[in-house]
Amino acid sequence: MAEAEIEHELVTTTHQGHAEEIAKNLKVGEYTGIAVVSGDGLFHEVVNGIMSREDAEQASKQICLVPIPGGSGNALAATIVYTVLGIHNDPNLLQNMLIIFANGSPTPSTILRWEIHSNESQTRFSFLCGMWGIAADIDFESEKYRSSLGSNRFIAMAVQRIFNLRKYDGSLEYMDETTEEVKTINGPITGVIFTTGTHFNYDSAARTNRALQEFDEKGQPLMTLLVLKSTSKATITKFLLGLSDLKTVTNLEKEIPEVQRIKTSSLKMIPKSTSKEVFLDIDGERSPYVPTSVSVHPHSISLIASLPLKTTF
Repeated sequence: MAEAEIEHELVTTTHQGHAEEIAKNLKVGEYTGIAVVSGDGLFHEVVNGIMSREDAEQASKQICLVPIPGGSGNALAATIVYTVLGIHNDPNLLQNMLIIFANGSPTPSTILRWEIHSNESQTRFSFLCGMWGIAADIDFESEKYRSSLGSNRFIAMAVQRIFNLRKYDGSLEYMDETTEEVKTINGPITGVIFTTGTHFNYDSAARTNRALQEFDEKGQPLMTLLVLKSTSKATITKFLLGLSDLKTVTNLEKEIPEVQRIKTSSLKMIPKSTSKEVFLDIDGERSPYVPTSVSVHPHSISLIASLPLKTTF
């Protein structure tokens, strides 16, 4: 930042929720942005801090955000690098994200509003993705391997979860954007992944269209929803591995007919309660395993996610 002549103040977070507090109380006008050096979890705090402000609509436009990948998932940084440079599974993710940070300009990015229907209803916001089922379990249960395996923790836990498959009862409702009707997918459901960007992990994508935001014909932002119902270990393995291969992602429904890929503006996860300690996944953070409605929020956040056309490397 010093080399790029960006005036900044360095703040080290000291406790969970600290980044959310900083973003909520940041004085618009004194600061123009927040660079988050971490994985996607700390960025989630920052977004929710901004959206909990009384001036959220103004602040979300004026406070520009940028992820500096320092975690094991780094999905947002992967999305930005793929969108700007076309590089998937980038071995130089940190370096390229820093170049975009130093030279880039603000770009609107879709966010999702979560209505969590528990005893005490909660509203949260996600900047990237949500998961239910095997993908969420892999994300959370792999945390015990974080220090020893780093990003390979996801592979290690995926193997365990595939061979010890759980049953995820419940149903999924979503808005069919063509008919404007609510449709239902009844469980059991093996995996649900939805994202506003291209990637939900540094090496896993839900779509190959290099656009930070996708829209319907009316200009309404959409999310990409992937649903897998198969309990075949071979199919689940092919699905999880296929999300790392852009050729497979491009023809996902043909390569794996058991997968549904849906463009939608809203959905509702209705998991059936269980005695197991499981969670829904919101940007890599735990969310209660209860009925949860998710919709595209009318306001966007501002990301450093574009480069001037004549930028050279």
